[in-house]
Order: sequence, then C-alpha cells, then structure tokens
Amino acid sequence: MTPLPREFGAKLGAWDPVNGWSPIHWSDTYAAESISGVSRLLVAPRQPLSFVVDALALYGNSFKLVYLLVTPPDGYEFARYELDALNREEVSSVLEEFGGFLGGDARHHIWIHALDGGGTLIWDEHDWVYLYGHLASATDLLQSKGFREGKPEIPFPHLHNEDPDQTSEMERLLKALPWVKTPVSNPQ
Repeated sequence: MTPLPREFGAKLGAWDPVNGWSPIHWSDTYAAESISGVSRLLVAPRQPLSFVVDALALYGNSFKLVYLLVTPPDGYEFARYELDALNREEVSSVLEEFGGFLGGDARHHIWIHALDGGGTLIWDEHDWVYLYGHLASATDLLQSKGFREGKPEIPFPHLHNEDPDQTSEMERLLKALPWVKTPVSNPQ
C-alpha cells in the first residue's frame, strides 16, 4: 500500500481499492462505555476540535493540559508534556492555535484534566474524544448538537497520518509553551 498523500488533512485514512487512501471523517456519534468499572462516553465528532472546545464548558475553569507524544519523529522520544493550571480560555487558545496540526496529525493524544470540576477529556489519535465525568451533562450537550447514539468502528486497513512535514508544527507547539516533559516507556 502507498503512504498517505501529503497534506492529507485527516488523522486517519481508509484504503479504497479504487480510489486509494481516503480521509476518515466521523459522523457525530457517541456511545456509553464502561472500562474496568469506569463509565465514559466515546464520541466520534465530525469536527473534533470544535467539539472539544465546546465540551470544556462541562468541566469548570481550571485544567491540566497534557500533550502525549505516542509516535515520536526522529530526534524525539515518547513523552508526556504537561501544563498545569490553565483556564478554559487558555486551553481553547492553545487548541485553536495549533488546531490544524492537532486535528490533522495522528502522532499524539491530548488529555485535558479538570482541576476544579473533576473529569477528563481525551482526544486521541483516531480523532475520538473520550469524556470522563459529568456524563449526564455531556449526553445532554451531545444530543443538543445533533449527535446520535452509535459506536464508531475503525476500518481495516487504515493508516495514521504522521506527516513529516508537520514535525515543524509539533516543534512550534512544544517550544511555544512552558511544558513539563516526562519521558514514558509506553504512552499507549
């Protein structure tokens, strides 16, 4: 199979034998899950960045932001990069400034931990968002935005977009903020 074309614009590509790699865009669905006794919502938004920014309102106004590098390019290592005590506006600003990279490159996860309202949002390398805490309010938000119940499935075969041309954007993100870096052995 051939790699994803440059400037693919999506985190995932599905293989179509006729058309080659096609971007995967989800269709605004969600599913309730329980993992090891912990309840969460799995959300597959059409516009993940916009959804994450909207969902922050469920979780108060004080956050820890974590950039988890799960597929490091040459010269980098698996690591967690953390920022503590950001308000909602600051988190939104970071997400929006780097939204093209965060939404188009699959080498990372974004974790947003609520410090004053409990709960966590995770935006993963598949463009899925996991919501922990405030699930009734989160379900109301999803329904008000027209999301429907349904569990997404990742097609086979698929590729994660890890565009080397985006490494400069990753570097810009890591240099723009006072991250605290912690190497990790298995970030998944």
